[in-house]
Amino acid sequence: MFLALLGGKVQIVTDQFFEYTTLLLPGNGTNGATNNTFLDGSTNNFTITRNGNTTQGTFSPFSQTGWGNYFDGTGDSLSIANNVALQLTGAFTMEAWYYPLGFPGSGLYDCLLTTGDNSLSNAIAIYINSSGGIQLYNHVTNAAIFNTASGVVLNAWNHIAATRNSSNGVDLWLNGVSQGSTVTVSSSFTSTTPTRIGTSNTNQDCYGYISNVRIVKGVAVYTGAFTPPTSPLAATQSAGTNISAITGTQTSLLTCQSNRFIDNSTNNFTITVNGNTSVVAFSPFNPTASWSAATYGGSGYFDGSGDYLQLPAGTAFAPGTGDFTVDGWFYTTVTTANQIIWSQAVSGTNYFIVWADPSTSTVYFNGTLSGGGVNISSTANLQVNAWNYFSVRRASGTVTVYLNGVAGTPTSNTVDFSNTSYVPTIGRYTHAATNHFTGYIANLRYVKGTAITPSGVPTTLNTAVSGTSALLNFTNAGIYDATSKNDLETVGNAQISTAQFKFSPSSIAFDGTGDYLTSNPATTDMYAFGSGDFTIEFWLRLNTVSGTQVVYDQRPTSGGVYPAFFMSGSTLTYFVNGVSRITTTLSSGIWYHIALSRSGTSTKLFVNGAQAGSTYTDSNVYLNTALRPVLGADATNFTSNWLNGYLQDVRVTKGYARYTANFTTPTSAFPTL
Repeated sequence: MFLALLGGKVQIVTDQFFEYTTLLLPGNGTNGATNNTFLDGSTNNFTITRNGNTTQGTFSPFSQTGWGNYFDGTGDSLSIANNVALQLTGAFTMEAWYYPLGFPGSGLYDCLLTTGDNSLSNAIAIYINSSGGIQLYNHVTNAAIFNTASGVVLNAWNHIAATRNSSNGVDLWLNGVSQGSTVTVSSSFTSTTPTRIGTSNTNQDCYGYISNVRIVKGVAVYTGAFTPPTSPLAATQSAGTNISAITGTQTSLLTCQSNRFIDNSTNNFTITVNGNTSVVAFSPFNPTASWSAATYGGSGYFDGSGDYLQLPAGTAFAPGTGDFTVDGWFYTTVTTANQIIWSQAVSGTNYFIVWADPSTSTVYFNGTLSGGGVNISSTANLQVNAWNYFSVRRASGTVTVYLNGVAGTPTSNTVDFSNTSYVPTIGRYTHAATNHFTGYIANLRYVKGTAITPSGVPTTLNTAVSGTSALLNFTNAGIYDATSKNDLETVGNAQISTAQFKFSPSSIAFDGTGDYLTSNPATTDMYAFGSGDFTIEFWLRLNTVSGTQVVYDQRPTSGGVYPAFFMSGSTLTYFVNGVSRITTTLSSGIWYHIALSRSGTSTKLFVNGAQAGSTYTDSNVYLNTALRPVLGADATNFTSNWLNGYLQDVRVTKGYARYTANFTTPTSAFPTL
């Protein structure tokens, strides 16, 4: 976000395509800042020791960009057990936002949403065909109600809705536009099998992102051409132009819009996760505010192999027989057992630990001085690839483990934790290199002397209440992603520098000897552009134009359909699939705006707003792998061709070509909302 003066009034400047932005590195911060220094937000301000390559960034449970779910096309889906609220006998609405990364093969269909198994009767389903057509299918009569030839766009958000009014008139809508004449359908869709999202029972699996799924019973929400929603769907809704009002009880299902897998309707149905479906900070909606540390917080990323943090031992972490609270959020990306979140251990028989066990879907606490302590557990199930809120509290000798607002069974624990030699450790067992955590930890708090009872699941950051011994909000990332999608690792001494910048006060500096940035390890295809449009852009200032310097690289190997930019002497090359596609010449000591944009099958490189080189006829289906993109080093080995220079305002836009012809170079930093 930035401000402009227009007509004497301050205007907030926004990016109308921010919802398609999957990476934005403003490069603003304190001189010398990296992502490797962790701060304690309690009044103790304890020094935190970093081990391994633990990093931090803006991916948090409170992302301002909204949420969706990622389905990888192979076994991923969500299901909801049969309920009368999901049996559609009169007027209804079924709707969802879908960002497909691929369509099924010829003659096949992917199932976006169905009220029952398609091999049985009494269900209605929305399918997508190989050409992006939509089929609304009546499994009572085994016939299509609508069957469009095309319309759904790859690599873009599409709003799809099916409605039936009180006169049994059924309509199909794509982005607010009717897809044909109203069809009379009187069938009762009373399937007794589960409602499914992202597949049917015959594995017609969607590949892409699904957001804001809603089923409304008793109301045709859309009655004529309408403007698709511009903010997350709600269970209760006021009437608008060709849009009907909804009461909370009429919304039967509302999901794929939260930091975890939940139903936000009043039914609060349990969502069963199949495959490795994941929660992602990617939605059809632009945020209403820019990321800020105080409001949205951040997270620490632990890679499960040597990463952990430690606080100093002392009285602050020795509650004796008194009350205490350890709470926060975690997002694990594996199903491995016994991932430690918090540990204070002297030995294998003298410990105070909190851990997640995805293999049993449980969070545990155990505290003992002589071994054999009782595991005290949550009763709610933790979710993999989603944010989970946990709280372990001891009140008057009784410990309760809460998970996502649900209390486990209160269990006696009167152990005297008076030993001041306990070393608080986050992400690993204290005294042994075992049980490393894999994933993200956020808003982690230790409170001595107070048992805090959670009031549901927090919607704002935990704060340092009285008695808080430590508070880690992981907001000290010097090089942060303004889209809240990435925790970047700063390798070497890649850092913020005030020595050079295009837009005050700073940029990201690379010294040419081992400096680079890596992005998220999880493969959610945020940078797999497929056959769609995309834009990669940045401001670049080179210190030298000698040798090979990689600027941006998504390649896991030297070939393959992955975008890469590198300097060879004074020549900047766009390189893909083992071939140099577009080249131009740059000099050292000058700031350049570099933008690569694909629209359809035309890929163009722009330098300072003017097209450089020839248009590349580009029909590639672009891929991406974990830990990519890499900035400042060769992504095929991470050990060579380092950048010697500066980057600022690195921006990746997935699904939209920002530049198709010569343009005026940006005169200010990119908006952050």
